Amino acid sequence: MNGTMLRMLASFCCCVLFAIGLSGCAEQKQAHYRNSLIDYLYPNVQEPRQEPVLPTEAGVTLPTKVGIAFAPDQVATLSEKDKLELLQRVKEEFGKYPQFSAIEVIPSQHLSTGGGFANLEQLRRMYGIDLVALISYDQMQNTDQGFMSISYWTVVGMYVVEGEKNDTNTMMDLSLFHIPSRKMLLHAAGTSQVKESATIINLSEQLRSDSLRGFSQATDNLIGNLRNELGKFQASAVSR
Repeated sequence: MNGTMLRMLASFCCCVLFAIGLSGCAEQKQAHYRNSLIDYLYPNVQEPRQEPVLPTEAGVTLPTKVGIAFAPDQVATLSEKDKLELLQRVKEEFGKYPQFSAIEVIPSQHLSTGGGFANLEQLRRMYGIDLVALISYDQMQNTDQGFMSISYWTVVGMYVVEGEKNDTNTMMDLSLFHIPSRKMLLHAAGTSQVKESATIINLSEQLRSDSLRGFSQATDNLIGNLRNELGKFQASAVSR
């Protein structure tokens, strides 16, 4: 075996050992963003329960005006601009039904942490609404640091770039309440899962992109399920 082949073999062995070392040094990181409808509406109640009721059972007079808002954040990731864009999409779905005479998008600053139904009564007077659709979310981002390092090494040769494997899971939940009776009229949820990878250099940008993509996809899923629930709401209102 000549010297060149020996050097190539030694280099290959070093690469294998280096790759094994990288795989053993992977580090998992986690970020959790959420708000809570329960903490907002029932701050002092243990395990509150609400089941949707018919509009007639709650004493709803139709058509009526509805407000749409995010429950206050606990650990935030969405900007106010992001929230308003998502709320606008939900508003468009509500706007397809004649039972809702007008739909108001309510900015986050008008909802106070733990404000409960007293806060909703304030919104009722401020916006002239009897119904409010409150949206909560829960997003978890898991990052396996170093997971993709070997792959990037084989692509770029001697320049090692540590990589990340990103897994973003998002849940969004909408509940429609009749403020005067404090009764829930409908409920719909949406979920999404985004799997991506990024170099350590653009990790923060990729995670931000994954987060917004997760919310967008979960909103799509939510709206599809909301459409079914609004159809039932409309049917029950017409059959009165």
